[in-house]
Amino acid sequence: MFKPIGVDPKDGKLLIFTNKDSNHTHIAKFDSQTKQISKPVYQVENHDIQRVTVRNGFVQSYSYTDHFQHTVFLNEEDKKLEKQIKSAFGNQMAKIVSRSNDLKRIVVKTYSDNTPSRYFTIDFATNQAKLWFSQYPMLEGRKLMSKTPVFYSARDKMKLNAYLSMPAEIKDELPRLIVMPHGGPHSRDFRNFDIMTQFFVSKGYAVLQPSFRGSSGFGLKYEKAGYKQWGKAMHNDVMDALEWVIKQGKIDADKVCMVGASYGGYETLVASYKNPENFKCFVSIAGISDLQKSLDTDSDWSNVYGASNDMTVGSSEDYKDIQKNSPINYVDKMNKPLLLIHGTNDTVVRYEQSEAIYKALKKKRKPVKYIELEDGTHYLGYQKNRKIAFQSIGDFLEEHLR
Repeated sequence: MFKPIGVDPKDGKLLIFTNKDSNHTHIAKFDSQTKQISKPVYQVENHDIQRVTVRNGFVQSYSYTDHFQHTVFLNEEDKKLEKQIKSAFGNQMAKIVSRSNDLKRIVVKTYSDNTPSRYFTIDFATNQAKLWFSQYPMLEGRKLMSKTPVFYSARDKMKLNAYLSMPAEIKDELPRLIVMPHGGPHSRDFRNFDIMTQFFVSKGYAVLQPSFRGSSGFGLKYEKAGYKQWGKAMHNDVMDALEWVIKQGKIDADKVCMVGASYGGYETLVASYKNPENFKCFVSIAGISDLQKSLDTDSDWSNVYGASNDMTVGSSEDYKDIQKNSPINYVDKMNKPLLLIHGTNDTVVRYEQSEAIYKALKKKRKPVKYIELEDGTHYLGYQKNRKIAFQSIGDFLEEHLR
């Protein structure tokens, strides 16, 4: 990685993000005269530095994520302010998201895995802090559940991460399980407030969120282990996570459904033909069914990430392998109930990806339902579409996970 941040006014060298000679992204300097990259200027042991704030050429702070995002401030005034804020908000994560030009007023965001984000204004002139608004005001005062970090080994012994969320009340019967692989795939889940996880848990389901190889935020080796592993080792990691949680004896292994969006939707479609015996049903939101077509034509994929896709997904030389791992070619093996959801204004994965596999499955008289969201985005950004999606998924799960 080589990503410029700014120029250090002291020596004129370029500040960069890099992972040269390291498993984790750090901040270093690049000398344009010698073409050399320095040793790390700022780094966090076992974590990637993800964001940096630069003012007048000087680094003011940088951020990293373990389960939550943390910011490291470099000047004493900011360190003191951070300490005051953490003291004021107790066990909530808290971070400054905005400041006035005179630094006398700030906006603070607080959050946790079982509390919606809240925004507070703090006025140092009056020494007053006021709640501005809650991200989900209708959830205030309701019992929400935490995510528990768990760790498991893949079949090739690679150590992997996941989150497990359990419902508040577990009666005589073990809870049903939702396996929910994240999108990206070069992304990750966090121990933050997750509206979809909370939705499922509120309905009495347990939720397993595996960070399969290829996920970002766990180091370069972890991410590179997923290169060109779509439908292969990355899929195996998700299935190994399911096997692990079943062995813990905490869920009903006979009542499991997979729900995924974007890459997670692709993974859901892969599981529907590779491992149908492990699931009662499947839900794919904005999922990819034809991997080669998505690489060739989808705007975000083909135009923005073309060269990167050759390395991480596959190039023209990998055509046969890509076709081998495209769900559209396996509709004959998809025999479990499948719900497809896709927005018509999705600019990341075109809605034709869901439309095509829906038509192929209907032609074979397979148990499939397709909900097309008018003007829907990739991220269920409009409230009306989110409500349609959540209601449809809830009804679908109740029907098939009885």
